[in-house]
Amino acid sequence: MTGNERREKVIELLSGSGEAVSGRRLAALFNVSRQVIVQDIALLRAEGYDVVSTNTGYVLYKSRNCERVFKVSHSNEEVEDELKLIVDLGGTVRDVFVSHKVYGTVRAELNIGSRMDIERFLKDIRTGKSSLLMNITGGYHYHTVEANSEELLDIIHEKLKEKGYLAPLKNYEPVDFKKRRSAEREDDKEQGGSGKVRILGTGVATMDIYPDKKRMYPGGNEYNVVCNAALLGAEAGFLGVFGNDLAGELLEMNLRELKVDVSMCRHEEGSSGYSLVKLKEDGDRIFLAWNKEGVTDLHPFKFNKKEVKYVKSFDVVTMGRVADVSPETVKLLHERDGIDISYDFHSAFTDEDIDLIAPHVKYGFFSCSHLKEEEIRKLLKKAVEKGCGIAVGTRGCDPIIAYDGENYYVHEVERIEATDALGAGDSFIGAFLTDYISNKDKDISKEDKIRKALKAAADHAATVVVKEGSIGVGYDYDPPLFYEVINK
Repeated sequence: MTGNERREKVIELLSGSGEAVSGRRLAALFNVSRQVIVQDIALLRAEGYDVVSTNTGYVLYKSRNCERVFKVSHSNEEVEDELKLIVDLGGTVRDVFVSHKVYGTVRAELNIGSRMDIERFLKDIRTGKSSLLMNITGGYHYHTVEANSEELLDIIHEKLKEKGYLAPLKNYEPVDFKKRRSAEREDDKEQGGSGKVRILGTGVATMDIYPDKKRMYPGGNEYNVVCNAALLGAEAGFLGVFGNDLAGELLEMNLRELKVDVSMCRHEEGSSGYSLVKLKEDGDRIFLAWNKEGVTDLHPFKFNKKEVKYVKSFDVVTMGRVADVSPETVKLLHERDGIDISYDFHSAFTDEDIDLIAPHVKYGFFSCSHLKEEEIRKLLKKAVEKGCGIAVGTRGCDPIIAYDGENYYVHEVERIEATDALGAGDSFIGAFLTDYISNKDKDISKEDKIRKALKAAADHAATVVVKEGSIGVGYDYDPPLFYEVINK
């Protein structure tokens, strides 16, 4: 049986099954490894099949173009009745989330579309495997519900109201946030844009764990870039994969708190990305270990038509060496789709990297602390000659050097005592892109735009290195409970 034939059989099986089908069962049925099934599911998603990973296996959902967020409140005893009301009217409850004063937005996937799904969910609750998220906010919670039409969603709305489950809304609440976001984007297109910079990051969401400090911090190159862009006022988005563990929940929650759009992210069964980090006395860090089989590695984005359309709604997409995006894909996004790309080559770049990637990026960033100034100038010139629009070399506290094909720019960096240098380069990129793109249509010379962006980026990075972690957000954790934080 060929791979295409096997994947056709997988779709047939998922289409005809009334329940989730585990990856282990699929592997046994087709006499292949679990990893082969994971790759098959990724390829099917790239072809447009809505295959969702749940805690009991894979489910194939039929295309549904309408969704709405409902705010509800009821007792624990009324959970079953509320869910049956929704699914019996043709709705699918995709998630549950709450808005907590301390923890912020906390969300969990449900993907409940039948009474069988409800029975399984309630069994997990009754046996203590899971607990009701609504109980941390006194019963108030939100559901994202999908249906085949707005008319069905209207009926669900009325029935929830009749039952007394629909809760009153406050002006500040995030209800209907997806619908509103779409409407705002359409308005922006009609009016020629909102004027705000739109920056998307695609890559790995990672939890940086400091064992000796018993603290962990959300991070990852592109994750940090968009967090910093959001803090500086940009409309930011993240295109990534979250694991079904506590780390994944916290990583996503932090983005939502910063108003970073995660509507196109995926949720998969498996481990979140993580790295074990130790700080040196000067604030620099040592990476002790990291996992190489997280959900992003196992389920990389293939950039199907829907995802490409989403990426094109931003001014620039930022990615780097660890983003799991191949040079071939970078080329396609640039040449085929006309997408502006910012690329972080990090410090381990090679001549081959520059040859393959530089022709397709508008903004190239290099970590150059290991190079002499003359070597940096040659490197940046080569990148621009290959096709890179602006090449920037950072080197810690030493002057930053940039090149645009006509001029070299040197910016002196203010020397400060760093608390934690993790994420400094990422914060620099986020600030540079935000400032430079915000001035693209202003009557300012290109040279002044670059000088201004370099200063803004350096100044912002200086505020980040005095914080703990890459964006100043951290959580306590108990080392013996490590595997409760990260699925292994």
